Amino acid sequence: NDVENVDFFNFDREGCAALTNCARCKPKWAAGKTQTSGLTFTDSPNKVSWRWTMDGFYEDLDGSLCGTPGCKVVQKREIYDPAACVDDADDEFSHIVGSGKSDWLSLGLLENDTIKLDGLVCAPSQKLHVVGFNMYAPSSLQFNDVVFHTEFGSARAPWRKKPPYKDGWAGVLPEGTTNFF
Repeated sequence: NDVENVDFFNFDREGCAALTNCARCKPKWAAGKTQTSGLTFTDSPNKVSWRWTMDGFYEDLDGSLCGTPGCKVVQKREIYDPAACVDDADDEFSHIVGSGKSDWLSLGLLENDTIKLDGLVCAPSQKLHVVGFNMYAPSSLQFNDVVFHTEFGSARAPWRKKPPYKDGWAGVLPEGTTNFF
């Protein structure tokens, strides 16, 4: 999943964004890493949107996405080090794609959560890993969310029936801290 040398124009309307992870893309159907380089944005303040919680991350190889070579854009969750990952102050990475799925359940949120998936910009030193697991026991875990914990906080990831972690969970975890689930 790489995006190289692309010019984006007019991604400035509600419900549209230049980049989003795709539920039907192969080989990483669940959370995945997308590397970017050589991007330009004209009249396109909506750079990244998210389809659901823990929906992958973007690694900017040359600084054309988030301003610093090697920085990462990830969905805001409390498991990331606030010293390494800062809020998306310009609201460029905090959108929900306009696919008609804007209810809390479709996004993997809790019923009273705000219907917005914010982004963080992480320093090049922050390493992130896509993880997934399935083939779990007992079977009563099926359809339940998993909760990841670090020293900074916690984040929920919904059970999903999507490859490559068919009938399981996927998420984006930080390196450099102990991750519990």
